[in-house]
Amino acid sequence: MKKEIKSKAEILQEYPSVAALIKTVEEQEYLDGMSAQHFKSRKDPEARTMGSVIYSESCPDSMHVLELVAAKLGQDDSADREALVKKGAPASCMLPFCNYYIAEGLYGQSRIVSVRDLSDDTKVQLKPSPKGSPSLIISSDKAPARALQAVNFATVIVGPADGREGKTVWTMHAGHPAPMIPIQKDAENRPARDNEGRMFVPESFGWKYGDELTVAEVKAKIGEDAFISIEMASPKVSEQAVQTVETLNTYTQDRVKNALVAAPEGILTKESLANLNHLEVKINTDLKPILDAMNAELGLHMQPRPEGFHVTIIGPTEIGVFKTITDEQLEKLNALSESIARGEAAKVVGMGMVDGSKDPVPSKDNDKKSCYIALDPTAINECRAILGLKPRYPHITLGFENGDIHMQLTGEKDAKGKDVLAFYPKSGNAAFDKFLPLIPKLDFGHIGGPEKPKKGSK
Repeated sequence: MKKEIKSKAEILQEYPSVAALIKTVEEQEYLDGMSAQHFKSRKDPEARTMGSVIYSESCPDSMHVLELVAAKLGQDDSADREALVKKGAPASCMLPFCNYYIAEGLYGQSRIVSVRDLSDDTKVQLKPSPKGSPSLIISSDKAPARALQAVNFATVIVGPADGREGKTVWTMHAGHPAPMIPIQKDAENRPARDNEGRMFVPESFGWKYGDELTVAEVKAKIGEDAFISIEMASPKVSEQAVQTVETLNTYTQDRVKNALVAAPEGILTKESLANLNHLEVKINTDLKPILDAMNAELGLHMQPRPEGFHVTIIGPTEIGVFKTITDEQLEKLNALSESIARGEAAKVVGMGMVDGSKDPVPSKDNDKKSCYIALDPTAINECRAILGLKPRYPHITLGFENGDIHMQLTGEKDAKGKDVLAFYPKSGNAAFDKFLPLIPKLDFGHIGGPEKPKKGSK
């Protein structure tokens, strides 16, 4: 049953901890403005071009975020602070007189990137934010792909109220907090403003709005904990692609859509799952040099898949579970997706090869060979178990000869006398450990997948 959404008045009445933060008309108006600034539907074009965004499909507005953290408001926030540091927030950005609370299960994009993830010669630009404070900007087409991946939590920052005792909501946004850019102060230690009413960086920096700066310059003035805001580039190529697709015949349109479809913004929904053929995670790292080294060492001619490298999470024969997936199961699946994208849930544990001429595989696979990188199965199989699926051996197939090998013979027969098969145990083999140093840092995408083939398509 769908959860009933409470009204703002009901939330204020039910949760004294929330009401304590919103005691004036100005504070309520500020909270409403926060909703307008940070909450958008995934379908809203503005959601693709704005800064930090929380998708309203996962939470309608800022008041309902406060409802999610109501039990924590006013309480010690040390556990949340520790969790935020683990999620990537510099401890230096969290002020001692504020409280930081994590709201789990919200989806969106934070659209910030650490200077640690950018090369020193990367150019960024100093611009005023909509609030009139200085902001360092990089275009999304120059930002690392990982920085544009969806997040599954928001941060609520509570600080001293203005003009009254107690605290109020300072801000909330998708993902973890980041340090503010330093600003010039006046003689009374208040933010100085220029002729246009904007705050600006300390005069000692020698920077002015519009300046292009290197990341090395930013680090020298602000330090290694600095974050850069991502300005979403105009999707001209995508628009052109859509116009092109519209001129194609129906059959070709279906093929193009099948090739491009993925869970929108990295988030899986019941609607998107109903259309997917299987679930996989794309690997945005070139692994062919490893395959070339293995071929040279073993005297083989294995080739990678033309469509690139991936990890299968749920296969085509298992997608029946999507028909009855619950909200709780979907949340676990999205949490797994985020964990994989952050490089946490799919660590490399070894490498190996299946030789169909030697290993116990179906006869149709006797002429095949397949090599792979084995991944830690713990988190993936825990999620599969929640969905009612049997364990599998998550891996990245590097290449194969005459086709991939997926199943092994168990040595048992079914009631009809046919061989009983099971997933081939693609775990690490010490004989291939010498190739492990060749594996670069893996850049995992989110869980997604191609659409089911249309009836009648080929």
